[in-house]
Amino acid sequence: MGVINSISFPAANGEAMLEADWYLPTRRATNGAVIVASGLNESKETAPLSLICSQAADLGLTVLCFNSRFVTEKLIAANTEPEYNLNDLLGAYDFLQSFGKEIKPKRYYLVGQGLGGIAMLEATAQGGRLAGKINGLVLLGDKEKALTHLPGITCPVLIITANRAVQNLADTQTILENGLFPVKIEILKDFNNLDYAFSSEESAAHLQQVADITVKWLGEQDKIREDLRK
Repeated sequence: MGVINSISFPAANGEAMLEADWYLPTRRATNGAVIVASGLNESKETAPLSLICSQAADLGLTVLCFNSRFVTEKLIAANTEPEYNLNDLLGAYDFLQSFGKEIKPKRYYLVGQGLGGIAMLEATAQGGRLAGKINGLVLLGDKEKALTHLPGITCPVLIITANRAVQNLADTQTILENGLFPVKIEILKDFNNLDYAFSSEESAAHLQQVADITVKWLGEQDKIREDLRK
């Protein structure tokens, strides 16, 4: 386990302070950073997010994992106030952008669970504040709403989902064929609902599987960027 700093940063609109864990790289830094956002029912301390963060740090990535204000304040307006989720995400990005020139990340990746993932899709879609600034996006969970944002994506995407989402894949594949960026779909075949997998104490193996798939993909994306710089 590497160095983890507990920090806080303001949402982009200044209306809330967000709690976050800042994972420092455990090996030579790659100049890449990962922003990880939890869903409504989980937190930054729970798997698979905590597993993803520590394993990504082992790749040399800087990782910032935060709880949205809905997790911290136990609000129920998360579904009706999407701007809150978006401002929380943008605040995390602004925090990393505030670093000095020597340590400011040059590549950014996003990992979002549930509502956190939807905010990331909105931010990185064409016309979004982070469009063209993100090098890869990982979506965890079975939120069908996420699929509607895929046509406008501006970076490679990995979707990790479960069996009950298979019925959506036909429509998704049509979207992917028309897209400019690759979208990879990983299905956990032994679970009917990935949201349940996140919540169950009996699903340690599945949570580790989610983390392993996520971090392997992040490593591949970051290696591509490094190769392009040679």
